[in-house]
Amino acid sequence: MKKIFTTRILFMGMLVLASLFLLPSLAWTQDILTFTEAIRKNPNNAVAYYNRGNIYAFNRDYAKAIEDFTQAIKINLDFPEAYYNRGNAYFEIANYDKAIDDYDQAIRLNPNFPEMYYNRGNAYTKKNDSNKAIENYSQAIKLNPNYIDAYNNRGIAYADRKEYDKAIADYTQAILFAPDAADAYYNRSLAYVNKNDYDKAIIDYSHIIRINPNHSVSYYNRGIIYFNNKNYEKAVEDFESALKIDPNDATAKENLEIAKKQLGR
Repeated sequence: MKKIFTTRILFMGMLVLASLFLLPSLAWTQDILTFTEAIRKNPNNAVAYYNRGNIYAFNRDYAKAIEDFTQAIKINLDFPEAYYNRGNAYFEIANYDKAIDDYDQAIRLNPNFPEMYYNRGNAYTKKNDSNKAIENYSQAIKLNPNYIDAYNNRGIAYADRKEYDKAIADYTQAILFAPDAADAYYNRSLAYVNKNDYDKAIIDYSHIIRINPNHSVSYYNRGIIYFNNKNYEKAVEDFESALKIDPNDATAKENLEIAKKQLGR
């Protein structure tokens, strides 16, 4: 069962007002031209490079975004937002080592921005370094005690270390802040399964289904628990519900037939 890892990489926005602020429309091309003209008039305009880089990043042109953030940094070495956003662009293309290097520089220049630690924690998670991931998520939470995603992802890091009680505590904290946080419920259910606490896992799957009635995996996982508890009627119901949502789920089809056989059908 796969845990749900929350990335939510957050790019810092413009430092100066443009005609449009990273709007998801064709008008962004005009902003590209505006900042390009500003750079032509003043090749040392670090903010123009930074803002143009933001637009490229918004449109997932990470190579051009990295070029512009790099140019902004060359002009102004003490530009934490440019390091941070270049780190985010590197993260998006799975270059986690360079992302971490840039987050390091951004944090050195601005140590009080929780998203920098959170994203660095995500990069360490991608590198399977749970110790450093936990350190960074913890610092993000210290700076922002209501940081739901940081609790969720720190919980995953604890679960990867089989520290399920700590993982459950973090998922629970995320749920307290966001009672409809289906990801946190799902990840907590997996931790309960690993602790063989199946009754609590069932409760969490039921919460997820209430939040999102189309969450086929929760029906399937709950069905597996019912099956293992020899509650074949409920297992059949859950496998059938999973298949209504995802008719191509071969494993659910197979387990449905096995559960029906147990009922003599």
